[in-house]
Amino acid sequence: MGMRDREELKRAGRDLRPTVQVGRSGFTKAVESEIDSQLERNELIKVKVLRSMGPASGWEDQLMGCVSRLGAFIVERKGGTVIIHRPSGSGPRKGPI
Repeated sequence: MGMRDREELKRAGRDLRPTVQVGRSGFTKAVESEIDSQLERNELIKVKVLRSMGPASGWEDQLMGCVSRLGAFIVERKGGTVIIHRPSGSGPRKGPI
């Protein structure tokens, strides 16, 4: 993906409202499933990580693992707000690489 494409996704993502909130329990299977479902429908979503997770929870690592498993990528991260993109038709990876 080129820099121009990424900038366009950032611009589009700024107008979105967070549709998934991640709380104290972190990136559980239910949260990951919801993110996957929303990416299937929309390709571009905004996720809000609530302060209740706290900085010591390692939520950044959990986020990276979740995004990787879903075959998506982070377009932009500002504080606890993350814009995630997955092109249509490129669902989560099945099994090991």
